[in-house]
Amino acid sequence: MSLFLDAVEDALRECQKSRMDLARPHTVIFDYTFDEKAPAGRMAARISGGGVTAFLDSDEPAGRWTVRCFVVMVPTPGAITDVELKLAAIAEKLGGLSDGWEILPA
Repeated sequence: MSLFLDAVEDALRECQKSRMDLARPHTVIFDYTFDEKAPAGRMAARISGGGVTAFLDSDEPAGRWTVRCFVVMVPTPGAITDVELKLAAIAEKLGGLSDGWEILPA
C-alpha cells in the first residue's frame, strides 16, 4: 500500500502545483474495468448510495465496461487511499480491475 499512497501523494502535489485548493471538497472519480456487463452492473448497483454515485460506461470497440464512481471528498492521501481500497476490493471480487482515479476541479 505504501507505493499506492506515495503515488497518491505525488498526484496531489501536482494538483496543488496547478493551484487546485485541496482543502475544499472535490469530486474524485474512481474507475474500475470489467470484461462483462453483468458484473460491472452488479458493482455499480452495490456501491451506489452512501456518498458514492456510480455509472456504467461501455467501450464498445474493446468490449469492456467501466464503472465510474463519483465521490465528493476533501482529497487527502488517506481519504483517497481508503476509498480506492474499499472499491477495489469490491471490483476484484466481481472480476474487475482498478483503472485509476482523477479529481475534478471544484
